[in-house]
Amino acid sequence: GVYVEDSTSVLTSDELTYFRNDGHSIATGGVTLRGRRSAITITGNRFEGFRERRYSRMSEHPRLVQIDTSGDGTRDTLVVTSGVMESYQDSLERLVATDSVAITRGGLAAEAGEAVFFTGIDSAELRHSPVIWYAERPGEDNQVSGDSVFLKLRKRTVETAYVRGRAFAIARADTDFPARFHQMSGQTIILHFAKKVVDR
Repeated sequence: GVYVEDSTSVLTSDELTYFRNDGHSIATGGVTLRGRRSAITITGNRFEGFRERRYSRMSEHPRLVQIDTSGDGTRDTLVVTSGVMESYQDSLERLVATDSVAITRGGLAAEAGEAVFFTGIDSAELRHSPVIWYAERPGEDNQVSGDSVFLKLRKRTVETAYVRGRAFAIARADTDFPARFHQMSGQTIILHFAKKVVDR
C-alpha cells in the first residue's frame, strides 16, 4: 500500500525504503511509476531512484506503456518490455531499455539488444542487431534490420529511419506474386515516411 507523489511522478509499491541523506529510494513488489506530465506508466518488481544522480532503474520484468494520440489524431499505444529500464535526467534526457527488448506500436514491432528513447528530441535508437517489422497496409509484411537503427519521429509518428551497418530491407512484392520479395542491402538504408507509409 505504499504511495509516493512528487512534482513529476506517482509511485505505488508493496514496500519502500528511503535514505534521506542521499535521496536514494528502493521500492519492491508490484511497483508502478506514472509520469504526471506524460502518458507513460512503467511497472516492474524492483525500482531504485537516485535523486542526486538524477538516475533511476526499474528491473525484474519492467514494462513501459504509453497511450498517446499520434499526429493524425488516432490513439496509439506503445509497449516496451526488456530486462532492465534506466532513466537518465541529465543534459540529454533518455530512457534506456536493455536485454531482450521488444517494442510494439500500431502496425510496428521491433526487437533489439538495446533501445534508447531520447524523450527531449522525440527520437529513438535501436542497437545490437535490431529487427523492425511494419505493415503499411493490412496483410503486408516488411522487415528492416542492421547493426543499428535511428528513428526520427514527428508528433509521435516515425518520419525517418536510418539503418546503419549491414543494412537489409525486405518486402513482399505484390499480391499477384506472393512468393516474390523486394530486397535491398547496403551499408546504410534511409527510409522516409509520409502518412505512415514509405515515401522514398
